Amino acid sequence: MQEPVDRANGLVAGAQAQGADAILVGSVPTDDGRGWIALGRQTRYGDVGISVYTICANR
Repeated sequence: MQEPVDRANGLVAGAQAQGADAILVGSVPTDDGRGWIALGRQTRYGDVGISVYTICANR
């Protein structure tokens, strides 16, 4: 699981690829800094489960 932090935008986020042989390729903030994007792939199956969470703190 990745848990990146974008301190400039008050954003803490993470992503996890779920399932056997699931691989989290990457996770990044959206261009506007208000969300998170995650990418995953599967080595043996036709689909992959991805969980993404964000916590935004506006100061």
